Amino acid sequence: MSTVPSNSAGRDAVGLDSLEPDIVEPAVADNEVAGTELAEPDAAPLPTSDQEYCRKVSQTLGSIEKNVQSRNDLSRSLAQAIATRRSVVCIIIAMILPIIVWVYVLNNTLEVIWENGQLNAVRAAGLAATTAFLGVLVYMMVSKILGTTAGSKLIAPITKGVTSQFLTERAEVNRALDTLLNEDQIKNSKIPAKLLSAQGLGQLQHYFTSGQSEYIDDAVYMLEQDLSHVSHHQVFSEANTLVARQKAYLERYHQNPSSLTDDDEGR
Repeated sequence: MSTVPSNSAGRDAVGLDSLEPDIVEPAVADNEVAGTELAEPDAAPLPTSDQEYCRKVSQTLGSIEKNVQSRNDLSRSLAQAIATRRSVVCIIIAMILPIIVWVYVLNNTLEVIWENGQLNAVRAAGLAATTAFLGVLVYMMVSKILGTTAGSKLIAPITKGVTSQFLTERAEVNRALDTLLNEDQIKNSKIPAKLLSAQGLGQLQHYFTSGQSEYIDDAVYMLEQDLSHVSHHQVFSEANTLVARQKAYLERYHQNPSSLTDDDEGR
């Protein structure tokens, strides 16, 4: 008699392991690799306090340069206004002599240019050329005279308005300059006076941005060492800096604030 396999035997043939539920492994997150988180990118280094100080000094120097430019613009505007008024005076004076000559000829010696009821073109042209030459000659002489110190006093009443305006505006510019020069980062600067220039500060900032230095003392030392190896280091002298020149200018200005001359040494 044949036997029928039991259900238990079938289950044994299949195996109990196939009846256990599959275990799903958790997916690896995008920011994890083999259980390790990706490193965050390094943030840009923040400027040090000395680097920020150097930047502020540079900004103040830029403001001083703009102030000097404003003063120079005022001086040029004044010179142009005075020259224009001087030219007008010279033209008016130069026209007087030719007018006198023509009035005299027309009233007393008309026959010089008028002959037989007709205009003598040659004589009229000669008279016109002569009076024009006299006018140019007078203009040149008067212009030369008015260009002197004594001549400037003669036309002072004519230029009084523009001169007064110039002195007022220049005084305001110089007050602003005095304020800038007395700011703490300039008056009591951590940076040596000979390096208070665009070139000096530019090199110091290079040391900061390139990571060669984090402190002003170190940056100044590095710059002085670099300058000791170049032949044109005399460019970095205290007397040549913008700050030194403007201090010297203000000293001269306060001695004579009504002077109309701004010499080049203060620029």
